[in-house]
Amino acid sequence: MKVSNGHINNLIEFLSSRKIDINILFEESGFDPKDLTNPLGSVEDYKFLDFLNRSIRICNDDNFGLNYGCFLNLKSLGLILEISLSTSKIQQAISFLQEYLMATFPMVSISFKKYDDEFQLSLTSDVEERGVRRHLLDSVYCVIYRELKLMLELRYAPRLSLPYIDNHPYRVGLGVADIEKGSGHHFYIPNEVLLLEINKKRIKQIESLLPLFMKELQLNDNSYGEMSKRVRQIMLNLSSPELPKIDQVINQLAVSKRSIQRELFKENTSYRKLANGIKQKMAFYLEQEGLYRTTDIAYILGYSEPSAYIHAKNNW
Repeated sequence: MKVSNGHINNLIEFLSSRKIDINILFEESGFDPKDLTNPLGSVEDYKFLDFLNRSIRICNDDNFGLNYGCFLNLKSLGLILEISLSTSKIQQAISFLQEYLMATFPMVSISFKKYDDEFQLSLTSDVEERGVRRHLLDSVYCVIYRELKLMLELRYAPRLSLPYIDNHPYRVGLGVADIEKGSGHHFYIPNEVLLLEINKKRIKQIESLLPLFMKELQLNDNSYGEMSKRVRQIMLNLSSPELPKIDQVINQLAVSKRSIQRELFKENTSYRKLANGIKQKMAFYLEQEGLYRTTDIAYILGYSEPSAYIHAKNNW
């Protein structure tokens, strides 16, 4: 089996955000970075697993898979756009995801099982090493959840089930109130969803904002300090398209909240200022599009009411 180069490059990008020396990993694993330059290329799965295993050890993060999967959120938005161009119904999108994993990341598979009132989507993996298998499933689970969340209307949000006693890190990382303790990595969704179309309104919002997110990620603005750059990078990667909460960013940086606040203060900024800076650019970008009402922009930016958005805008 082979793994697409895109997945390996995503992993490298995540490690770079953690300030991991990638060259050391390349030397230890015998991985040649030149093999990854072709975006359509692939490598043997055992090479990827060895590189992943070394990455997990060097990060020393028990929630590596969860944090890596959340970091991939921006990549997920691009995948959702690809799905929306290829399919129109949710069941078609699920089939697309199954084929996508089989073709590019065959170490994890997704299966479908229908019950009387709902259907179950389950993730499984044949990887033998238990720890690596858990992180693989966690990362893909995060990606699939965010895709389902964006493709479905809010009232059909999937019910989540994971095989862990302590689901708190997953509730924070995914921004959900509850996750059931179950036998595996499962999603439960009402059967009526199978007849519905993909939430085109959300897809349109993503389509509008994705170029801005990518542009901001590539921005090398020397006016930002080192911690400010890292926080902005994480915020942009976690956007869906609303910005993440500070606790989600803290999980990614693996640094205490107080340390982050202290470093940002030294750089004459704060999490709120950085978030408002991104929101200001998003608002201007959407207004220039001319396709969205004030109510829509407020919702996209994560404000509970249009008045809250207008108030924030007047203070920018």
